[in-house]
Amino acid sequence: MKDRRVFRFSLICSRPIVALFLVAWLASAASAEPVWLRADTDRFRFIYTDDQQWAVDELLLFADEIHDSVTGLFGTSIGRVPVVLYGRSDLANGYYTPAPPQHVALYTVTPSLPWMGARTDSWLRLLLTHELTHYVQANFRPGVFGALGRMFGSSIGALDIGFAPLWFTEGLAIYAETEFTSGGRGSDPFFEMEYKAPIIAGSMFSFAQAGYDSHLAPRGRYYTAGGFLIDALIERHGESIVTAVMADFARFPFFGIWGPIRRQTGAPMRTHYRRTVADLSERYRDDRCIERSTLLTPSERSDYHLPSITDRGWYLYRTRPDAVPAIVRFSPDSGAESTVIAVPLTDHASFSATHDGSMVAFASPGIDRTQPLAAPTSDIYLLDVDSGSVRRLTTDGGYYQPLLSPDGSFLIAVARSRDAHRIVRWYIAGSDSDPTILYQSPSVRTYTPSIAPDATRIAFAHNDRGDQRIAILDLIDGQITLLPPLAVGGTPHGGTPHGGKPYGPWFADADTLLYAHDGGGTLSVYEHRLSSNEVRRIATDPVGAIGARRDGDRLVVGVYTEHGYALRSASYGPGDPVAVHEEPVPQRAAATAAAAGPSATATRYDHAAPPAYWLPTVALSGGVADFDYLGIGAQSGGADYTGRNEWIAQLVYFPVVSQIGFDARWTTRSG
Repeated sequence: MKDRRVFRFSLICSRPIVALFLVAWLASAASAEPVWLRADTDRFRFIYTDDQQWAVDELLLFADEIHDSVTGLFGTSIGRVPVVLYGRSDLANGYYTPAPPQHVALYTVTPSLPWMGARTDSWLRLLLTHELTHYVQANFRPGVFGALGRMFGSSIGALDIGFAPLWFTEGLAIYAETEFTSGGRGSDPFFEMEYKAPIIAGSMFSFAQAGYDSHLAPRGRYYTAGGFLIDALIERHGESIVTAVMADFARFPFFGIWGPIRRQTGAPMRTHYRRTVADLSERYRDDRCIERSTLLTPSERSDYHLPSITDRGWYLYRTRPDAVPAIVRFSPDSGAESTVIAVPLTDHASFSATHDGSMVAFASPGIDRTQPLAAPTSDIYLLDVDSGSVRRLTTDGGYYQPLLSPDGSFLIAVARSRDAHRIVRWYIAGSDSDPTILYQSPSVRTYTPSIAPDATRIAFAHNDRGDQRIAILDLIDGQITLLPPLAVGGTPHGGTPHGGKPYGPWFADADTLLYAHDGGGTLSVYEHRLSSNEVRRIATDPVGAIGARRDGDRLVVGVYTEHGYALRSASYGPGDPVAVHEEPVPQRAAATAAAAGPSATATRYDHAAPPAYWLPTVALSGGVADFDYLGIGAQSGGADYTGRNEWIAQLVYFPVVSQIGFDARWTTRSG
């Protein structure tokens, strides 16, 4: 647990006085504490631990450009933006907080799946763009709260963001991340499926439901709605509509965004919603004609992910609102399921089983409470299915998507490494040693490994700053081959034409890979013969086919429906041939040095906590014979950006008894 110390001081004076007080900053002398640094530019203040210098160097390459793009979208200017970087986390995330002192926080670890789009050339660029959009929106200074912010502190001025619906706030950020980076959810086929599925099914959520989240699909509904609604508003009225609506909203935000949108666009938002859904329904008219294969999993609100097919049946990861997430044994013929182990996974690809089904490996999230913000972690566990015993393979976090060899003699996994991933291996029997690195390369993110039946090769998604290919790694000689891109293109909603990207490779046999690809306008499953380099499209779906497994003559296809992720069955047979662009290019798996970016001029961050706001206050106090009397005064508070030091103080004058009351509290934490 992090050390936490609270100091409190109270004083009452019998005569009116002018109170002056000085808050002393406390510093921890523990040698194990991380060293926090600060690097300032004209537009940003980066606060980070010394092991995150690489992230600051990368951010400096594009931070000013992103700043100008986002402030240009809102037609406003802002002061220096504080950005805190956290590196000790296995959860890719970021946030903006208006709480004093308001700032942006970025988790520098990249996602374990390409859920922000495989075309993203820099995770930090995308993340900064998204969170900076929230910061700029909250600090849009015209209007009532702009005046309050100038008087009482910037955090008070940011409170008007609470009067805007979540779909509006997140939609602006999704638009910015798509428009000002090479990736973003606006060009991500997996994000598009979340609204494409209910539109094709004729069960689109209502406009009222777009304003809040749900435990049912699609989760994060206000992200989903905001993505296509803001895109539609800007497509119809131009980017200037953002400035116009925000200026109108800021003048008097208490009745929400509805009046400003109606005045600036000429139609109420509910009308825009209906029109946008109708436009999307027309866009997907041809997709409705695609034949659906047989549904294998229950037609209910739940997620059933692609299985690991063993001699004991299918093991798959299942989540649903009325049950604990679990790896279950599932019968595709009867629909019966039984729990193998109830456990949440780091991501849906973070489990595998041996061919005989006796052992399961999985990665599950945890919390490291010794780190700032109680950092999320991801570790690997081994389950003996027969005895039910669980062995923890890793303890320090940073591991995802464990892949057992067919006989269970070794395990492959994805390991976190700064802004990239590595492929590592353990030998299971009697060994608790560190894993062997099989592949690593600067800036390369790796996802969803699959192992050949003879355990001599693995395949995985290989993303080098937005260039995503399927990689084949020979486990004997260490040679890696990147498969050529397919000669199919596509145009995602809100995006520009592109060559498509492959996802989720899986060995159907020693010479055949199955993977999803988003070329041709939608996600489909392709079969790739490695020896001949022949490719065929073998499965499609109206919403999108996201991956496949082969079980004898049956093709098991992962899809997304209006109820969530599901599995469908199709006959395994010849499909439509697809051309490739070029022959595979062999490469060695040795790492090369990363290109050096410009160094930031860093100074020691002192964890100072200057006043961040002040507010008028009233107080009641007890007197003689329990008589309560009223006091008036002011309250102020502050904190440092890392949360180590924070304080609050209050000075109140009680005119009835001619007394001044002063109360102060200081909290300091390690980390």
